[in-house]
Amino acid sequence: MNIHEIILKLDNLSIGYAHIPIQEDLHLEVGVGQYIAITGRNGLGKTTLLNTIAGLTPKLKGNMFFETSDINQLSTYALAGKGMRYLPDNKGLFKNISVEQNLTIAKKEGHFHLEMVLDLFPRLRSRLSNLSGTLSGGEQQMLAISQMLLANPKLGLIDELSEGLQPDAIQSLLDFLEANRQASGMSLLFVEQRINVVKALSDGAIVFRANKAPEYIGRNLWVSDEALLENLIFN
Repeated sequence: MNIHEIILKLDNLSIGYAHIPIQEDLHLEVGVGQYIAITGRNGLGKTTLLNTIAGLTPKLKGNMFFETSDINQLSTYALAGKGMRYLPDNKGLFKNISVEQNLTIAKKEGHFHLEMVLDLFPRLRSRLSNLSGTLSGGEQQMLAISQMLLANPKLGLIDELSEGLQPDAIQSLLDFLEANRQASGMSLLFVEQRINVVKALSDGAIVFRANKAPEYIGRNLWVSDEALLENLIFN
């Protein structure tokens, strides 16, 4: 795994809807095997950024690159073929088929396999025959994360990584992602509201702020100043 190789680059990117910008002049690089968080108050464009990268929302200006390819005009389907997988806030599950079928459909060759995700989320093992639409919100999040892992993407985009999960499941997930980071080579760009999760997992974070330019800070900065993230978000 070459952590110096860039898998995603955003250059002077502006995002929004109907030609009205929400955030402008975004610059970000995500390296191979890096985990980068997007955080900040609600309504500032965090989900819009992921939707734009994933090809669901047109960018207003700027450029996006995946590995060495220009992806400005690519669809979500085309990006999936290149190794990008998006887990949206609505989970994107097939709710009228079983948990096991959802997992089987997602599976692609690579580091992550079925037994690994069932060990990560044991509750899913007892619900393999259940329709995914009958699962609780937390269980649906477990299933959606498992689907993303089984797709063995080069880059995973996740809207609200820990949403709906109990503290013990969050800790298990953080430990799992860190333990498999090097072997999988997977990179992550994820929206996260819980500051403790951002600090525990990510190598850096882009902080969206009202009426201010987004600010990227690396892990080394919040290790030396424990209040830095909170001050950026809430002040």
